[in-house]
Amino acid sequence: MEVEDLKGRLLSGGGWVFANKLLSGVLFIARTAILARLLSPSEFGTIGLALTAIGTISIFTNSGFHQAIVQKKEDVEKDLDTAWTVSVFRGIFSFIAVFLLAPYLAIFFKHDGLSTIIRFIGLDFILKGLTNPGTVYFERELKFKKILILEACEYGCACIVAVGWALISPSVWALSASVIAGSLAFVICSFLIHPYRPRLNFDFDRARKLFRFGRWVFFGNVIFYFIFQLDSIVIGRVLGSKALGFYQMSSRLANLPATHITQMTSPIAFPMYARLQDKPAHLKKAFLELLEILLFVLLPVSTFLFLYAHEIIDIFLGSGWSSIDTIFKILVIAALIRAIAGTGGSLFAGFGVPRLDFSMNFLRFIAMVVLAYPFTYKWGTEGFALCVLVSLVTTLPLWWKGVKKVLMITNRELVRNFFYPAVITIGTVVFLEGIKRFLPDNLGMNLLLSISIYCLTYSFAIIILELIGVTTVFGIIYNFISPQVMELRKNIKKMDGS
Repeated sequence: MEVEDLKGRLLSGGGWVFANKLLSGVLFIARTAILARLLSPSEFGTIGLALTAIGTISIFTNSGFHQAIVQKKEDVEKDLDTAWTVSVFRGIFSFIAVFLLAPYLAIFFKHDGLSTIIRFIGLDFILKGLTNPGTVYFERELKFKKILILEACEYGCACIVAVGWALISPSVWALSASVIAGSLAFVICSFLIHPYRPRLNFDFDRARKLFRFGRWVFFGNVIFYFIFQLDSIVIGRVLGSKALGFYQMSSRLANLPATHITQMTSPIAFPMYARLQDKPAHLKKAFLELLEILLFVLLPVSTFLFLYAHEIIDIFLGSGWSSIDTIFKILVIAALIRAIAGTGGSLFAGFGVPRLDFSMNFLRFIAMVVLAYPFTYKWGTEGFALCVLVSLVTTLPLWWKGVKKVLMITNRELVRNFFYPAVITIGTVVFLEGIKRFLPDNLGMNLLLSISIYCLTYSFAIIILELIGVTTVFGIIYNFISPQVMELRKNIKKMDGS
């Protein structure tokens, strides 16, 4: 694939990724705001424990074949049946394992009734194992519009079931049913939008070649999973499901901007870096542009969330969740660092050195294992949040060193990407604090005006930098979105003509 053709596909696909994550973010906020008022923290904690148990089995049976196929330079059609066969049997095996282990997992978490929920959600293994492997072409060929359709079917159906069930019968089963409904919709949609029809056929030689790359993905996923599920294991075991419910809600909200922004860039970044791995100059330029977008967007957003944590939680979740203010602030900082370090994951995998990402996550995992229990025993959920923050800080030196090694980049070039977003963010905060006393006392109106002033001031500062030639961040973002605007206009004209 030539660089210009690749650039065209990226520009076309970038807007669809943006639309996808924007839609999922809006649905998540709406769903969370509704369910937080219908369900208790204990019920959120219960589903968190169940998903932890399910995820533990899932991660140990993940082959890493999907990422290996995306990264592979050659044609992959002959690999699809092998990958699908492994996926089907993995799903069956995982469900059996979950079904048998469910009572013991319930005993470990000291939670009556958890066994039944775990077994029910275990059906997700069988469903996801049947997903059409042909959908891997959407990533390889950068067809992000198709990925949007797939994921919109999944989380749209999950939201409808969760909210509908909770309105009729508010219980943890509303959340459990939404998991299965979303997976079922995803599988059905995967066969509707891609013509490939897989068969049960296992080729040992092809599986072995895929596993050479996939093993590092597997090891990295194992570490990554335990990093993200350690909260359920430690808090659920030490402090109980109610404390876990509070923590996980604050974690979801604090990570929402970072997660969605990185999810907008990662689906583009990984296949793009894989196609540019033999073109170092273009690879370097692509990485720095994506890093620039992430920092210019995420740094001011994270700063605002930190400063207005109390108001945001009170408005979106209600006064019953006000105790998570401190946890939320710590996790907002952690989410920012995680997003920065996460840019290395796509780069290292796309360049063919996933072991570098594994090393970062392994160091983070060791730090969390060492600190989690003592911090949680001493400071409760705030202590665990602090443990998360410290563990993420330990990954930054490896990220810096790895990026420099892969891209052959200087310290000055990297620092430049951080300098301007930081300066503009600080200036915007100082301006907002200066006029804060003139804003109305009403909590909702105060927050709305603060967001508006903050966004306008920050955008104005970026425009000035664009005019003097310091940055082109608006131009980069526009290039990603404009192809979809053009396509939308064409569709409207067609509708008017008909």
